[in-house]
Amino acid sequence: MSSAAVVPRHVVPRARVSDATHRAATTARGVRHPAMSRSTSPSGYRRHAHPRVRSRANRRVPRAVGDARGDGGEAKPAVAVVKTSACPHCRRAEAALREAGIAFVEIDASDAEGVVRDAASAVSGMRTVPQVFVGGACVGGADDTIAAIESGELAERVARASADALDATPPSLAAAAAAAAAAAAGARSVRAATSSASSSSGFGAETLDLSYAVLDDAAERMSRDLTPRDLWTFGGWRRPLHLERRVVFGKDIAAWIARDEKTTRAFSSLFPDADSRVSDDAKIASIASRMCELGLVVSADGSRALDERVVRDEDGAGSIPFRLADHAAAPSAFPKAKPPAALNARRRFRGPARDAREVAADLRLRILKLHDAFLSENGSFVDYAAMRDSDAFREYLRAAEALQTVSLQALTKDEKTAFFVNLYNALVVHVTVVAGPPHNGVWGFFDRLSYFDRHAYEVEGVTYTCDDIEHGCLRGNKPSAASIGAIVGFPKLSRGPFANPNDPRRRNAIVPFDPRVHFALNCGAKSCPPIRLYDGDNLETQLAAAAAAFVESETSVGEFGEDGVVVNASKIVGSWYKWDFGLDDAARVAALAAYAGEETPLGLELKRAAQTPGVVIATREYDWDLNGTA
Repeated sequence: MSSAAVVPRHVVPRARVSDATHRAATTARGVRHPAMSRSTSPSGYRRHAHPRVRSRANRRVPRAVGDARGDGGEAKPAVAVVKTSACPHCRRAEAALREAGIAFVEIDASDAEGVVRDAASAVSGMRTVPQVFVGGACVGGADDTIAAIESGELAERVARASADALDATPPSLAAAAAAAAAAAAGARSVRAATSSASSSSGFGAETLDLSYAVLDDAAERMSRDLTPRDLWTFGGWRRPLHLERRVVFGKDIAAWIARDEKTTRAFSSLFPDADSRVSDDAKIASIASRMCELGLVVSADGSRALDERVVRDEDGAGSIPFRLADHAAAPSAFPKAKPPAALNARRRFRGPARDAREVAADLRLRILKLHDAFLSENGSFVDYAAMRDSDAFREYLRAAEALQTVSLQALTKDEKTAFFVNLYNALVVHVTVVAGPPHNGVWGFFDRLSYFDRHAYEVEGVTYTCDDIEHGCLRGNKPSAASIGAIVGFPKLSRGPFANPNDPRRRNAIVPFDPRVHFALNCGAKSCPPIRLYDGDNLETQLAAAAAAFVESETSVGEFGEDGVVVNASKIVGSWYKWDFGLDDAARVAALAAYAGEETPLGLELKRAAQTPGVVIATREYDWDLNGTA
């Protein structure tokens, strides 16, 4: 190794961030919105090409550049990491940077108002953390950063940024971080802290004071007035044509803001002297830009700003497609395609990351409130129609937003099992309330095939559909009953939902899994088990009770004869997921006997049947009718 100074392997104390305008080279590349943009894979996580890992000795380590120094004379980091507390992905990215010997500054995005997170997202186009910046340009998240370290690309970018003395943090993000720190210390207001920054509209960052509640209400009303469309766009020579779904034109957004008196009146009340200083186009662009910063509106490719060029439709800029958060997260009815965003991601969660146990307990209490109000005593009938318009359901929707940043890494196996069982049942209720049940007519079969993979919740920054939760998490990443392998009788021929080895959701696959979770999942049909709540401390008792109740209601033993005996059971045990309960019918019947209780009358009959040569399982028809009123 050369004797030249090497960037120390530690987090450099927060450096003073310059307010000077960055050169064009520092402009962040278009990292797209992971929940709304076309760069997202169908399963909801970003795909990254991981080059061959270099040996540690051959990795290129950036060196400190003599003229890239802070006020104290030490090398000023060219890398900034936007993070939140208790974020495992943030820790992973920082650990990789430390191991590579790359110094960085930390920017805490845990402020309750979400000012820092909004500012970072406005630059990067990303909703999740970490967000890693080099010389003011966004590299991406943890996977992007690690891949760039392993390929040597990050070292080269750090070296160039250090040579050019570029600040690690974009000016708008630095201003937001300063504002959040000042607000927390009570030193000065957000408006005073951010007044030096300027927006592309020419009005200034004082529009940050335009309250989130006002703009959130405006975005919701805008989504009702503007009809989204599917639009074929040109995506470059690699992807000449690309279908952007649920988009509206920028000029339509600008026109709506211009005629919405409620929003413009709120703007005027905050800035009564604005008329004398800026044009109407600048006001509209300021409001629209702030909506983009808050994630309420996002350009379809995640890289375009809703600025005055769009408002004035210069050179056709008004035809740039944007996507409203309400449109992106709206449910889809068959045969429409999967929504671009998760159901609980309509609003970006603006608080600090919370412990999974705390979030799970909060959601359990809210679900219990819904159960008390709208479920029958035995949990088999749901008044979805009344639930839809209730305050309790609206409160649950807001609480579910916390799942976006929750960390599941500290959960025990039982806690994680209970978490995903409750999440599955809650997601099914949510989908049924807002989208209705699957069709039961001629299209019923095809509707059900996609119904449980059409809607999702965002958890830890990635998306989970009902199928992902059931087969990927609770069944240890096994193929579903609708997979080709399962249909032909050899399930191992198919792969589970988390087939990609780099899928971050694989760490939440519960292995070995407990087959009794099948008796805890309610898909909204009459033949499903009743809805109950589960917790990690009492999971064994709760699953045992659920299994015994389900076997008691769905299983019967026929007459014993010379040719054996027929056991009537649910399709869950005898057909769809029979491999989860045993290799043959005798083993499956023995499992049913254990679930029923081998000393109960049904358990004794099932135990005798399991020991009888020629025992076979016959399955009952599954009643797909809705377990309530929609």
